[in-house]
Amino acid sequence: MDFEKLFENKYKDFKATFRETSFDPRNDKYLCNSEKEKNLFNFDKIVKIKFPKKQPSSVDSILIKNKKIYCIEFKNSTAKKIKNDNIRKKHHNSADILTQICNENKIDKTKYEFIYCVVFKPYKIQSKRFSNRASKYKNKIRKQKEQKSAVTSNILFGLENENNEFYQEVITKNVNEFARYYVKYKNK
Repeated sequence: MDFEKLFENKYKDFKATFRETSFDPRNDKYLCNSEKEKNLFNFDKIVKIKFPKKQPSSVDSILIKNKKIYCIEFKNSTAKKIKNDNIRKKHHNSADILTQICNENKIDKTKYEFIYCVVFKPYKIQSKRFSNRASKYKNKIRKQKEQKSAVTSNILFGLENENNEFYQEVITKNVNEFARYYVKYKNK
């Protein structure tokens, strides 16, 4: 069986938009506003059906294009406020659940590229009074990141140290960076 066909057939009722899957019920806010494309699968809802008594924490959505499976977690917080343990737990649980789905449906997961994405709120300058200082600080951080990116790939939340036997790539971007990334992905 093909992964995309399985989701299109078995989970077609769970199709959703970026807006729907990025909803934060605690704060009653959406991280993404795009409703143009309804090509994601609400993985939270799939997990609730699959595990009705106790749901493991997992990513919010699955986006499938050809042989690439994007496992997307939306966090309505800035990167600094996100707990690494929570992100790593979703990283592992989602891999376990998807492995189980593949095994149950006789899907060879090695034929696919699984990509774990964490999308979060961008840092915003709160006050004009601090804008010069914040701008200098942001420039300093950006330069440090540029220097560091030559060595690593700017993966946040302790995921750079995770053993990624399941995921071939890990992406951590604020929602604006992710939107630019998605436009490139969509046009491929």
